[in-house]
Amino acid sequence: LGMFTGYFFNPKYDITNTTNEAIAQFAKKPSLIGRKFEVQKFGQIDADQEQRILLGLMMMVLLERFRG
Repeated sequence: LGMFTGYFFNPKYDITNTTNEAIAQFAKKPSLIGRKFEVQKFGQIDADQEQRILLGLMMMVLLERFRG
């Protein structure tokens, strides 16, 4: 049962700015063995903000991976 959860449970996270407006979405793609993720931008994001968002998402994925 545990090996099939990666295919059926695919969380999505909305990334918002300081005005609580959604600017991007981070989603896990269905897969049995590997872990694939996708980031979708909803509008224009400056390069500095985009870099901070991607670094934060990478940190979140690594911390969740170690947690189990």
